[in-house]
Order: sequence, then C-alpha cells, then structure tokens
Amino acid sequence: MNKTISEDPFSGVAVGDYSNGATVDQDTKTRSYAVSAYGAPLKTRRNVQVQTFHASKEVTLAACVFNTPILLEISGIGQSEILKQHNITQLLEIPGVGENLQDHLMTGVSYEVNEGIVTGDPLMRQEPSALEAAQKPYAEQKGPFCFGNTQSNALMPMDYDLTEILGNTPVKPEDKEFIDIVRAIHERPIEATATWFMCFLSHPFSGGNSHNSSTDAAAMPKVDPKRFSHPADLEVFARHVMALEELRHTTELFAYLKPDGKRNHPDSHHIGTPEGAKRYILDTATTTYHSCGTAVMLPREKGDVVDTKLKVYGTTNLRIVDASIFPTVPRGNNMSTFCAVTEKAADIIKGQ
Repeated sequence: MNKTISEDPFSGVAVGDYSNGATVDQDTKTRSYAVSAYGAPLKTRRNVQVQTFHASKEVTLAACVFNTPILLEISGIGQSEILKQHNITQLLEIPGVGENLQDHLMTGVSYEVNEGIVTGDPLMRQEPSALEAAQKPYAEQKGPFCFGNTQSNALMPMDYDLTEILGNTPVKPEDKEFIDIVRAIHERPIEATATWFMCFLSHPFSGGNSHNSSTDAAAMPKVDPKRFSHPADLEVFARHVMALEELRHTTELFAYLKPDGKRNHPDSHHIGTPEGAKRYILDTATTTYHSCGTAVMLPREKGDVVDTKLKVYGTTNLRIVDASIFPTVPRGNNMSTFCAVTEKAADIIKGQ
C-alpha cells in the first residue's frame, strides 16, 4: 500500500505501521497489568492488613471516567444546571465536570480465509482441538493463546483533504444507535473460518458527556457519547473502512482469502465507496472502552476541572487520578498513559 513504516510506536511519530508488543509475562505466559503488578503480590504478603481509613487531610479520587463526575456532582461540584436537577446544593461551579467524554470507535470486516489457515473461529465453535489449545497456556505455558491477540498495527497518514471535509459538512448533532459487533458475532456464528481486519477512529472530533442520574453514588450515570455529532468523524472513519478493502486486495494478503468468501455483514460487500462505508459504520461501529476526559486537566478559565498538581480547582485537598483528566484521548490504548499518570501522581503526593 506504499505507506511509511514506524519501527517504534512510542517514538512520537504519529504515522506508520509497526509490530506491537503485548503485555504478557514471558515466564508465566499470563497477562501483565496493574492487578498482577501491584495488587496480587500484596495479597501474598504475610504482613498485609486490610484497613478502612477516613480522610482528614486529603482525598484522591480514582473512581474512573464515569464515576468520578458522579462523586463530584453529588458532592456539590459541577454545573449548576446539572446539580439543580437533583436538588444538590452547589459548592463549586465547574462547568467541565462530566464534559468532554472521549473514546475511540472501532469497526472491522471479516473475510473468509482459504483452507488450512488457522484463526480463532474454531474456539468460538467450541471445537475440541481448539479448546485443548486454549488450555495449554495454563498447563504448559505453550500454544497460540500465550501471545497477544493483535500483532500488527498501522497509523495511516491522511491522503485526503481533511480541510475540505470539515468545510463541507454541516454540524448536525444527532444521537446514533449502534449494534454491538462483538455480541453480533456470538449471536450469529457461522461455519466459515475468517480473519478480521479492524480499524479505529483514533482522534474523534466529537465529544460527549457523563453526569449523575440521581443523588445515589451507586446509581448508573447518564451517559451521552454523542458519537458522530461532528460530521467529520463519519467522513474520516469511512476512509478508514475503505482502506480495509484496499488492504484485502494487496498481493500479500489476497492469497490467503477466498475471492468470493463469506463476510460478517451484508453491507461489508459495499465498503469500497464512501457512502457504502458510512452505512456499514453506522450499523457496526462500537466503543473500544478507551473512555477518558470527564474531569480534564486544562486551565481553569476554560472551565475545566484539575490543575497540574491534579487538584480540583477551588479546593485544597481533593485530587483526581484517573483517565478522566486526559484532555484528549491518546492515539492508542489508554493503559500505559494511565499507568504513567498514577506514577506521576504518586510522586506529586509524596513530594507534598
């Protein structure tokens, strides 16, 4: 496809294809993440005692993108209009609480592969040989499930005029309903064996919100993601999907795919045009669970929530340490960025 190569996805170069690492412990062949790195080892210490502390000096919220705004709002911190809806006495007017909700969107197309190509479909069909292979990582630290499920990625440069797209698309905010593609796969299993090409909208222009739905901290939030409320998102994402069809026809991949093979969705046969790609997106796009940005770190005059020390504006003893402080969604998975924030927060708090 004549695209650039980025040997290091952490170099800051925002375009190019690369082979990505996986957070898998090479010794145990198990997932390596915050729970196994921090929480699990503590449980095995003989001197561990679980205690409940009541804050008297400072509170640090790490309640997640959706719960942090709830706790702030039921405590009287947020937009006056939101607080009035639930008869909450306002302590601080901070318009940014619960706003600027961002996320990556994803979709993909499955292409039936030629005989002999190994995919994950046999596991979904509960075939005995696939189930046996799935158990090997636990018994022998061997097998296909000892590796990450995504091996190759590409951050594709824009070869179209984004300025023209932005200029020719009127802003008409609309709520869209999406079909969960993962659930759809399980509800409509097929006998075909296929490979899955995916694409992500890494930098959406649309932003939603998440607010409290009552005065109960345990109640579910009222979330409005406002996906595609900025029309440029659909235009840009359509080009992503069209690139999947282009990728399918490359010499290196086409040899593995059945020319007239089955696909996951009727509209997936028409993604070679912008309009066809848009129809497909509106029926299949879903969240990547990379939500962030509901208590953003930006200057107070912009109406946002925390300062560079992670303290909520207008307070002296309340900090926020979770992905809600991100002003914009990172171009990849949030995990490493969030872990960096927590480490920085620890340094800030210890330095006080």
